[in-house]
Amino acid sequence: MKALQIVYSSIIALTLMLSFKLFVWNKCKKLTINVELKRANRLAVIDACIIVIFDLTPTIITSRFSYLFPYIGPWNAFFKMLGFVVEGNLVVINLKKRYKDDKRTSKLFLAAGKQDSGKS
Repeated sequence: MKALQIVYSSIIALTLMLSFKLFVWNKCKKLTINVELKRANRLAVIDACIIVIFDLTPTIITSRFSYLFPYIGPWNAFFKMLGFVVEGNLVVINLKKRYKDDKRTSKLFLAAGKQDSGKS
């Protein structure tokens, strides 16, 4: 149980530091950030938020109000599975943006390749 508290507290601290770093980069410095770095940061924040919302919060609620939840196991399993579903959907949305951009560039390369091969 002590190890779980250490893991959750480190996840929360690192998430807050990452969020602060992203806020400073995006709002204060107005730097241009690599698209892949933005996606990686977005995935890290999504993962950390899912852990805090769907793993940590139900555990805290069930420990504080244990008289309302005599069987904690099914509740924790339900919220973890719900977290997996939400995280999966958010990751798919994030990755679809990447592939949509790649399809546009790949069509340009294919069109350029067809024109070059037709002239030869």
